[in-house]
Amino acid sequence: MLDLVFVSASGKTVIIDWKVTKGLGDYRQQMLVYALAVTRSTSWQSVGPDYVELYEVNLLKDDVRRHGITREMLDEAEDFAYGSLFELQALIDGRTYEDLDLNEFEIPEKPIICQYCTLAPLCTRLLIEAGRPEAAAVIQGRLF
Repeated sequence: MLDLVFVSASGKTVIIDWKVTKGLGDYRQQMLVYALAVTRSTSWQSVGPDYVELYEVNLLKDDVRRHGITREMLDEAEDFAYGSLFELQALIDGRTYEDLDLNEFEIPEKPIICQYCTLAPLCTRLLIEAGRPEAAAVIQGRLF
């Protein structure tokens, strides 16, 4: 979810993503997907990559990173987004959520995935019900 988007005094669209993790990660791909969303959105005036600034701000580390952006990077972000959708579709194979078996899926390696996933509480409950309390504990630990 985008944390902050605004148009600066210079007319550039600025995208800021707040981070509150103790470690430093590489969120370039996430920032580029945000930029892709903003450049394609009808809510913002149509802007190209030359008029977008991307900032990742880690509040716990007092660290600000500016990410570069080019048309090629936006194209790669679009390919990544579509590729991710196709992977998800392949995983669920046309089944509804009710038909999915959680035992078919592994817990994500990156804690950040569970931390911001809107389905984490549901996933935790279903894992406990499926007799996988250790997996549920991993997700719960990632939520705090």
